[in-house]
Amino acid sequence: MNRSEPSPIEIPEHLNLADWLLDERLREGRGERIALRLPAGDLSYREVARDSCRWANVVAGLGLRPEERVFLALPDGAEFVGALFGTLRAGGVVVMLNPDLQPEAIAALVDYLRPRFAVLDGRLAATYAEALGRATERTTLVTVGDPAPGCPSFEELARTVRDEFSTVRTHRDDPAVLLFSGGTTGRPKAVVQSHRSYAFTTQAYGQRTLGLTEADVTRSEE
Repeated sequence: MNRSEPSPIEIPEHLNLADWLLDERLREGRGERIALRLPAGDLSYREVARDSCRWANVVAGLGLRPEERVFLALPDGAEFVGALFGTLRAGGVVVMLNPDLQPEAIAALVDYLRPRFAVLDGRLAATYAEALGRATERTTLVTVGDPAPGCPSFEELARTVRDEFSTVRTHRDDPAVLLFSGGTTGRPKAVVQSHRSYAFTTQAYGQRTLGLTEADVTRSEE
């Protein structure tokens, strides 16, 4: 019995994951479908898209330029998702950090990756201030939640921006996220993950291998 080969996966040349994963749902008329189920309540694709636009306006307003790196040291939740997609929407590159990192490790990462911003839970401000005292490179700390002296607060800045943003036109091979290797040959290295790689994995593994559909729910564990 002959099986037909699956159609090739086509990735558009210009692709931004914030547009591809969020805005496309709005264009399809699925904006009111649930995107996130959280202890505090569900958020729709429309609400997540709006949050990401506010984030994009905040980081762009602070001076983020395309392909600059942004550290995210936040617990799982709406703020993490908004900051991630907002950074991508503004053309930036996300670097996800463990919120439990100690100052020495943070300082090493700042010198290694030279982020434009570090977006962090405000309760970590003292830890990051100590880390920057050890680092050679400079970065701007942006707090979420508890404010910290001398640091821009997302909540304060978000009150002054719109919930619309013209998504930066990125190429499918532009960097989207930096993920760290296992460090089996020494210190873990930041590996570039492009917008294309996430779109391809979503289709090739999520949809074709696992068979995920819009009716399924996936769970994130800290």
